[in-house]
Amino acid sequence: GSGEPKRHHLLERQMRRHLRDRPDLGDLEPFLQAVSEAYAELDEEKALIERAMELSSRDLLRANHEIRAVLAALPDLILEIDANDRILGCKSFGTDGILTGRPNLIGRPVTDLPFPGSIGQIRSGVDLVRATRRPISFDFRSEGGAAEEIYEARIIPVDVGEVTLMLIRDITFRRRTEDALRSQEALMRTILDSAREGIWGVDRGGATVFVNRSAAQLVGWEVSDLIGRNIHEMLESQSAGDGAAMVPAHQESTCPICRALATGTPEPVRRETFRRRHGDPFPAQCSVNPTYLEGEVAGAVVTFNDVTEQLRMETQLLQAQKLESIGQLAAGIAHEINTPTQYLTDNIYFLRDSFQSLREFVETCRVSPGSEEPPASEGTENPGPGTTPPVPDADIDFLLTEIPLAIDQSLEGLSRVSTIVRAMKEFSHPGTHEKVPVDLNQAIRNTVTVSRNEWKYVATLDLDLDPELPLVPCYVVDLNQVFLNLIVNAAHALEARSKGAREAMGHIRVTSRSVDGWAEIQVSDDGCGIPAQQLGKIYDPFFTTKAVGKGTGQGLAIAHSVVVSKHEGTIDVRSEVGRGTTFTVRIPLALPEARAA
Repeated sequence: GSGEPKRHHLLERQMRRHLRDRPDLGDLEPFLQAVSEAYAELDEEKALIERAMELSSRDLLRANHEIRAVLAALPDLILEIDANDRILGCKSFGTDGILTGRPNLIGRPVTDLPFPGSIGQIRSGVDLVRATRRPISFDFRSEGGAAEEIYEARIIPVDVGEVTLMLIRDITFRRRTEDALRSQEALMRTILDSAREGIWGVDRGGATVFVNRSAAQLVGWEVSDLIGRNIHEMLESQSAGDGAAMVPAHQESTCPICRALATGTPEPVRRETFRRRHGDPFPAQCSVNPTYLEGEVAGAVVTFNDVTEQLRMETQLLQAQKLESIGQLAAGIAHEINTPTQYLTDNIYFLRDSFQSLREFVETCRVSPGSEEPPASEGTENPGPGTTPPVPDADIDFLLTEIPLAIDQSLEGLSRVSTIVRAMKEFSHPGTHEKVPVDLNQAIRNTVTVSRNEWKYVATLDLDLDPELPLVPCYVVDLNQVFLNLIVNAAHALEARSKGAREAMGHIRVTSRSVDGWAEIQVSDDGCGIPAQQLGKIYDPFFTTKAVGKGTGQGLAIAHSVVVSKHEGTIDVRSEVGRGTTFTVRIPLALPEARAA
């Protein structure tokens, strides 16, 4: 650079002064050039070192500011303590409240700290850190103020010298908050443990994170034994024989817990079978609600209760309601049977008398003139040979015409009685404990038959049954009761509208269809309808709009329980006052495991 000739000239002048008449300076040119280059390199290194020092100083300054900012943000009192337990430094930043009344602690012994009741604990902690060279922390309390305060002390050894750092933080608010949270948690635990329903909390994988006392008692485990255990071990349909959780991929769609965790959508109340500790199954009514953390599904809460006793009572109630229905229908059924029986009896008498007349005629015709007289029949006189037959030809023609008609009428009456008896038998069959495939169309026909006397005076009834409807897995006796309740209710609605006047006959229509994997049965009438304010109550037990003695208010409540709880179906109603009502019952065409396959 421009400094090199000047530096070279200065070096040359110094050499002339010292070397004088010694070798020619031209011979020293290479040496001088090398020295000049060495100086240049030294200048570059110097510049780099100066730059590095400048940058390091800036970094150190920035780091210092950052450290001070961090320390200023810490709600700690920071003390430097020497080997003689004297305070060398004190940085309080935003913790002046701790030093109220003793603002200057530098140079003072540790015993001057404003915590008289905890000095011994503090000194013991400092001695322990000096001896072990390991940090420790502990809490202590300060007394004497308006309220007790709680502090946390952290004592840290310093590698340089015999200095020990002590950080003191006021944790009174935090501890009180923690105590309040613990009290709140204990209260919530007490409330949850007081609930009769089992309440079971699980994470995304189904592992138990919380369970109340009722849930543990229902499955026969201790609460502590259930934490971490997969809830699917307690489900009859989702567990292996040895109690291990087993949720194959094809069963995930049938498991309400899996569905709630996967979709984040609550699963409504449904019937599930749980397992007790020793494998005994029990029916439970359960619902599943997902829980969220930061907008993501974090787990679920399963609420369930043992419905064994409820099912027993429902069975008894259903049986009682069935008996009530049979009793209610008994007079009508007797009338339905009496009508064909009456004309059947009349025809039998007619056939008896006709047979007697024909017998006399035949016996008379068998006697020829000049032959021996046949013996007289019991109760008749021997007319003798050549006597005119006692039955005129006109009467014979009448008998030949009427006897076949009487026989046909009798057969028709017997068929009608047989149909009624068979329908009554199938309607009141005790049924099975498991769902079996059933022809619902035939079940509907049977119900229409046994209820005929209830509707025939107020309505005409049309059946529009799908001949292609497949067999439906169900409890047919229970569904018979549902169909009977709906048809009888329709008849009563028409009776209320028309007061039984034949010129104002109403209309009942019963249809069956197969719709998207469901058997759909509709019972419609053009009766008086249900007011909108009462639609929400029609499935409530003992709610009825009928006159006293006309109904107990159990019919639709039982129908809802049978369809929704026992068959996992739906029952809906549409009604308009003065226009009529339509009930729609939907029953799955396949069992849950078959639907999931």
